[in-house]
Amino acid sequence: MPNQTTTIPPLTPRASEQLDRPVQYWLFQVRDHQPLTEVDTSLGPQALMLPPAGVATLATGQNNQNQELIYIKTSADANVATITGAAQGPQTLTAQYDTLRFKSNGTTWYKV
Repeated sequence: MPNQTTTIPPLTPRASEQLDRPVQYWLFQVRDHQPLTEVDTSLGPQALMLPPAGVATLATGQNNQNQELIYIKTSADANVATITGAAQGPQTLTAQYDTLRFKSNGTTWYKV
């Protein structure tokens, strides 16, 4: 199971009413940058799937439109982590510190 950290909570409409415009703009930009997902394959191969790319509302009230996800393999073993759901097909992390970065355009995840 990959380790994942949380950066900031989602900005709610009520909270945003108390902030000035530049701060609101900054927070809406930051919310689309997700934390680094560390993948440890020391116990065996991992299979991960990207979340829906677009307007499928998440439990937080936000969606994955314009989000960026980054995955890194942290273990030094021969096992592979495979990430599915990108337009280019399944992508793999094979060596320690290999990274994959994905960006959503609102309908599709692209490896960038």
